[in-house]
Amino acid sequence: MTHVAGARPVRVALVVTDAEWGHTMASAMQSMEPPVDATLFGEVGPALQHVGAVDCVVAESTLSRSASRPIPAQVRAMDADTPVVLVLDGAADESAATDADPTDVYVRVEGEPRPARLARRVMTAVRSARAPDPDAADTAGLQPLLAELPTPIAVTDGAETVRYTNPAYKATFGLGQRLPAGLPSAADADQVTVECDTLDGTRTFRYAVIRPFAGVICHVLRVQSASPLQHSATPDFTSRDGDGSVLASGPTLDALTDRQREALQTAYEGGFFDRPKAHNSEELAARLDITRSTYLQHLRTAQRKLFSQVFE
Repeated sequence: MTHVAGARPVRVALVVTDAEWGHTMASAMQSMEPPVDATLFGEVGPALQHVGAVDCVVAESTLSRSASRPIPAQVRAMDADTPVVLVLDGAADESAATDADPTDVYVRVEGEPRPARLARRVMTAVRSARAPDPDAADTAGLQPLLAELPTPIAVTDGAETVRYTNPAYKATFGLGQRLPAGLPSAADADQVTVECDTLDGTRTFRYAVIRPFAGVICHVLRVQSASPLQHSATPDFTSRDGDGSVLASGPTLDALTDRQREALQTAYEGGFFDRPKAHNSEELAARLDITRSTYLQHLRTAQRKLFSQVFE
């Protein structure tokens, strides 16, 4: 492991198999303003031990493919707020990025280190994670939940700036952080049928908008025409009894345990979903007299159960 020190740096875990390339990039980025202080790792395991102590993880896509789980998923399981930049070896490697669902990507060109470009990718990812913009959406908690869903979903903030797209969205529309052309405004999107250009040509979707909390909009595109991502037709957001009578609209808390409901309520009342956050997860965990990791586990399980009622 090689460490390049710097004053007031952005701290990065740089996970690469090519030590020479990694050291060249780390040395060059450390001299930039602001400096990027990179710690080099040749394997994923030791780098994961530093999640929480670094601002960003940069890793080769080849390492992500050979791991038991994609590196971004492993990082988010330890700290949902730590961004991951995946290093690709040319456009042929784009499928690896789609599957791994990184925060951003950097395309490595042989013979051209381009440290300034990698530094910009890192800084963009870190600034987004820190969300200095008061209008920025707090999407970190949603990402591990939406990443597991087979339906293409894009998350925007109140200004409809795309903050996150899940793997199914990337597989359908590509890596670009943008909504498909031709969608109606979010205010008019009430399970309407739309046609959008995808990587496999023009397809028909059922388009709906979900607002899980203030300032966050989930754009759900359920595939209608035949495709490898074909799913059931129209999502039904109501619950019914045996004779079809509507009992309730939207997700309910019945599936949550008392602890999960308590964690979710504490997060909501404690301003965890506000931007900026009124209280962080460690402070909320202290209110319930449990560890931060236990609190986040209860909170994410509660969110996953609620979102499964909406999207599945």
